[in-house]
Amino acid sequence: MARLALSLALPALLLTAAPAGAQEPPAAPPAPAPTTAPAPTLAITPERVGGSRAVVLAGTRFRVRGVVTPAVAGEQVTVRFYRGTRRIARRTVTLLASPTGRSSYFVLGFRSTVPGRIRIEATKPAGPQAPTLKAAPRGVTVLPLRVRPGSRGPAVRELQRMLRAKGYVTGAPGLFDARTARAVLAFRKVTGMARTYEAGPSVFRRLARGGGTFRVRFPQHGRHVEADI
Repeated sequence: MARLALSLALPALLLTAAPAGAQEPPAAPPAPAPTTAPAPTLAITPERVGGSRAVVLAGTRFRVRGVVTPAVAGEQVTVRFYRGTRRIARRTVTLLASPTGRSSYFVLGFRSTVPGRIRIEATKPAGPQAPTLKAAPRGVTVLPLRVRPGSRGPAVRELQRMLRAKGYVTGAPGLFDARTARAVLAFRKVTGMARTYEAGPSVFRRLARGGGTFRVRFPQHGRHVEADI
């Protein structure tokens, strides 16, 4: 009986024994670490303000663009405008979805008829999609529409910049000196305006619209000088 039991147990042992040369199954790869979603941000940018100079003429409408990343469309942002320490305006706008769906945005128009530096601030209260957000403040300089010989400051520098872009020779930066006065007079002649040295609203507006370009009458003559004598 013992021999019979042993002979019956041997096939079972052969069936359960691992075949020669067998390897352990490879370990499962570790689970990837959970990714952390980026913190929401709010940024504002002035537009139509003369590029990086961020200057506009008094009464000229400019825009403020705000972007929230990632998208939180439907929530609201409050935009405040200050002159010095005094708040001059407050606007509440609703965020829209961007075409890509990765961010939300708003575009807000504003204008000031009073010259001076304007500080722009924007905040988004806490909502269902994002916590309270605050943008870094931005500034825009509003220039007066009238300068005359002897004037100084950013309005004169902007006038000189626009005149130089048209090829007129200006004087000391920021000072309405004799050379700047002659440039204004030349601009007025080219545009058919009264021949004075004052740069008022009409001069600034025509410069902003691209007026005052001198049309060379004899371009085929190569490098030369043309003057009205």
